[in-house]
Formats: sequence, structure tokens, C-alpha cells
Amino acid sequence: MLLQTFFMVLFYGGLRKGEALALTWNDIDFDNNIIDINKTVYHGRITSPKNESSVRKIKMPQHTMNLLGELKLQSKIKMDYVVFGAFKDHIAAHTTIDRYFHQYIEQVEIKRIRIHDFRHSHASYLISLMTFRLSVSV
Repeated sequence: MLLQTFFMVLFYGGLRKGEALALTWNDIDFDNNIIDINKTVYHGRITSPKNESSVRKIKMPQHTMNLLGELKLQSKIKMDYVVFGAFKDHIAAHTTIDRYFHQYIEQVEIKRIRIHDFRHSHASYLISLMTFRLSVSV
């Protein structure tokens, strides 16, 4: 459940891997379906985001927020604990996440992409939503 939720947040939020790993429960607004991106993990340490425009609030779809809610219920959490990890330690980006991601790709036999490519997929997803909405309104 942890990794499924992680990948859903990457896809539907367009987050960088480090931004998702740095999320704490304080950054999740369940009432308004918003995730506050205000830090990142870089070389295993929490730092400020890549640049000023990287600090942002992202509206998330309800199904992804539901996954986050289920994850929160399964965990013994405090608000300053990381969402994707144990307590204040995020899961290992270059070992655990990458390894499971590549296993999932092999299991479903799809084209191998990089985890960062979820950001590109997110952009394509947003374009398809806009195209669909425009075609329906015409």
C-alpha cells in the first residue's frame, strides 16, 4: 500500500521523487485535497526545494487522497512524521523505491521508464483532461 500510494502521488501530483519523500502529514490537507510542497530530499537529507517556483500547493484527486487517508490510518503517526517512511526517516529512494518500481514494470511487462518520467506522464494526463473538457463543452 505504501508504494502504491507513493506512485499515485507522483503521477497525479506531478511531484519529484524527493518532494514526495519529504512530505510529512502536516503537508497533507485532507479537508481540501491539497498537498503542500515545501521541501525535498536531496542526497538523503531534507532541504529546501529545487527552486522558488518548486514551493507550491497541489490539488489532488479524491481517489489519491483516499489512499493517503488509508495509509495514515494504518500508521502510528505524528503530524511531523514522513508520509512515505517510518517516523521521521523516509524510505530509501535509490534502493527500495527503484527496486520495487523496476519489479512492478517487469511484472506488468510495460516499457521501462524512469521514476522522474511520472512528471511527464502527469503533464500528459493534464493535457488529456483539458482536451476532453474542451471537446465536451463544444
